[in-house]
Amino acid sequence: TGTVEFNELNKTLTQLIHNVNLAYRGQKQFVENASHEMQTPLAIIRSKLELLINQPALTENSAFLLADITEANERLSQMNRTLLLLAKIENNQFPDTGEVDLSEVLEKLISNFKIHYDDFPALDLSIEKQVMLSANRSLIDILLSNLLNNAIVHNIPNGKIRIELSKDQLIIQNTGLPPDADPGELFERFRKGSHLTKTTGLGLALVKQICNLYHYQVSYQFTDGWHRLELRFR
Repeated sequence: TGTVEFNELNKTLTQLIHNVNLAYRGQKQFVENASHEMQTPLAIIRSKLELLINQPALTENSAFLLADITEANERLSQMNRTLLLLAKIENNQFPDTGEVDLSEVLEKLISNFKIHYDDFPALDLSIEKQVMLSANRSLIDILLSNLLNNAIVHNIPNGKIRIELSKDQLIIQNTGLPPDADPGELFERFRKGSHLTKTTGLGLALVKQICNLYHYQVSYQFTDGWHRLELRFR
């Protein structure tokens, strides 16, 4: 502009933006590198624990302690994998997209979860056939798996799950206790809806990250004993 003050302001703001971008990229790189390097020692711990559990001289008290350590190690491994996945999504390392049949993926996942959980809640389904999305198949699997698992883990004994899928939206509702955290913060990392569940607190953060990538709108509310998560695709 020819004005010294404006030129100085422009120079300062440009440098500030550059520094912020460097810090952001450095933080993402650190998370990715740290998560990647943690995989090997966690795998070693798991294998050594398996060897200890199979020792013939193992006492009952030692077995309980090893079971607790194994469970903690598995949670740490899951947290590590999720952090690494979040870093990869932020770095746009899932560029491959194709037509994904959301109806088919959802039905297969529900079937698998029914086999995995003995106390699977009562299910009410309304799934429209051939709901197609342009996305990465792996990320869609992860998105739906986290939503379904969330509806099961945060349910109550003899609870219910309602799932509605149409071409424009997916709604998953489940009975459950009111969330301990502010509903507006549940999509942040390490936020848990209940302190009683042994989860990593990263499931909904991962859901939010995938939705941001594909510009889906995701919302949550709790009304009359029902948790409701809604995804709008269009």
